[in-house]
Amino acid sequence: MGDQIPERKEYYLISDLHIGGDGELGHVHFKEEMIAFLRSLESHDKNTELIIAGDAFGLWEFTSCEGVDQLKCIAAENPELFEQLKRTGEKIAITVIPGNHDHDLAAFDGFKELMMEFNMSLETTLSVERKIGNSLIWIEHGHQYDSMNRIEQFGDPASRPFGYFITRYVLSMAGQRSRLGRRSWLSDIECVQPNEELPKWALSNYFYKEMNPFLRFIIVPIVLFITFAAVFFVFTVLGLLGIGNLDAQILETLQNWGIIGRIIEVWLIIDVLLLQVLILLSIPLLFFYKDINVALKRYGFKFDRKDLMKKREIYLNHARQVLSTHPHRRIFVFGHTHNPLLVTEGGKVILNTGTWLERHSYVRATFPLMPPVYYHSFQLNYFRVYKPNNKIRIEYCVIPKEVDNKLTLLERFATALSKKPGPVSIPSVTEIEDPEQSS
Repeated sequence: MGDQIPERKEYYLISDLHIGGDGELGHVHFKEEMIAFLRSLESHDKNTELIIAGDAFGLWEFTSCEGVDQLKCIAAENPELFEQLKRTGEKIAITVIPGNHDHDLAAFDGFKELMMEFNMSLETTLSVERKIGNSLIWIEHGHQYDSMNRIEQFGDPASRPFGYFITRYVLSMAGQRSRLGRRSWLSDIECVQPNEELPKWALSNYFYKEMNPFLRFIIVPIVLFITFAAVFFVFTVLGLLGIGNLDAQILETLQNWGIIGRIIEVWLIIDVLLLQVLILLSIPLLFFYKDINVALKRYGFKFDRKDLMKKREIYLNHARQVLSTHPHRRIFVFGHTHNPLLVTEGGKVILNTGTWLERHSYVRATFPLMPPVYYHSFQLNYFRVYKPNNKIRIEYCVIPKEVDNKLTLLERFATALSKKPGPVSIPSVTEIEDPEQSS
């Protein structure tokens, strides 16, 4: 049953650290937590292996040098972290496999030798396999099933997917120029997943953080009044239909407020008239909007929940195919999507190792005409796989980390009544049967 496959008593699985990059992209926000995590592994021995399943380093984000010099620069900028990797690697095995952002690890000479200096073993393959008990664990990064990041000739330094050029020039420039804006937000672009969210994310940050404050001061009251006018218009229509009289009650209340109420009443009537004009204009514009959406979707710049589920199914179907090709293959591990996941099917497990980067999650604004807000959070997680008895146990652990949401006062106001995203829920312990040894 594959005697060449390495076997240890326990495995720790993480991915998508993206350490390194130009400008502010080079700042490792989870450095203290990572050092503490690595230090906790020093009490183990060589029967323990830490596997980083791709994108350990942000080599695509680094443009000031090339090849092995990139990793030298990253190590020089993070001496405490690399010194801790070296100390931990003296006690346990540390294995790194390339992802798409650090594909150059498999494409240039010298990386293996340099990483050995820090007691890390580099596997220059798309996937690795490990044994636990009688079960096999398949581990890969997962970018080969993402059309934007698929590398056609793995290991060829000239093989660059479309995602490389976005990262190399857009993301790198964002890291270098982030501080030039009114607020330092542009470097957070690598925290946005999936990539299709980028247009909405950019619009949100422009409106709330970059727009001229005077212009924003004009737009926000108009948006609020139009929203209120829309509600008032609905009440008026209901009143005409004989359902309630809330519109009359609102006007009566405003009349009791004197001159201020009169001003609001006039503004409200103007907004209702404007809203009616917009409704009439929206009928022909709706056809253009639908046609534009079709075009954007055709070229991959727009998606909906169904599209997200399709992308997820691509990964799951690949995992199912891999698991089905060997009777003892029980666990499939991948990263890349930055979304932690654990699915149990037929006594087998498919898991995604998530990311240690900050996560930016979409939150719909309370007021429909205002852009969405992206809520910041961390989910520093790892999986531990071991066999305490006759079953394989998979533990899911999250290292707590508070985050300053850096939300402006307007962003907080815009989402005051909106549901905030919580952490991805994954069982803390999952157990599966270990198959009997083949004769």
